[in-house]
Amino acid sequence: VARMVGAHRDIHTRKISIEQLQKRNQSLEALVAERTLELSRVNQQLQMQLDENRSLAEQDALTRIANRYRLEKVLLEECDRAERFRVPLALVAMDIDDFKPINDK
Repeated sequence: VARMVGAHRDIHTRKISIEQLQKRNQSLEALVAERTLELSRVNQQLQMQLDENRSLAEQDALTRIANRYRLEKVLLEECDRAERFRVPLALVAMDIDDFKPINDK
């Protein structure tokens, strides 16, 4: 070989930078996973509270019997269903006299 030409480039600094970026990326991914899990737990708690609030809004707290709000909601749904499927709909209502003492017990 009569002549040889070469070039030298130091990539050590670049390798260190890439390693640091990979570590930061792993750290951020772990943080995102942790926050996602935390948000999932909070969402579950909120869903449970929402279900409980709906139940309280639609039922008498003492007797657990559906209240007027629930009746109006279901009645609208059933009227829509009867109209959609073209089937008859009947409503039977009862009034119990002097129910307050029974309800209080």
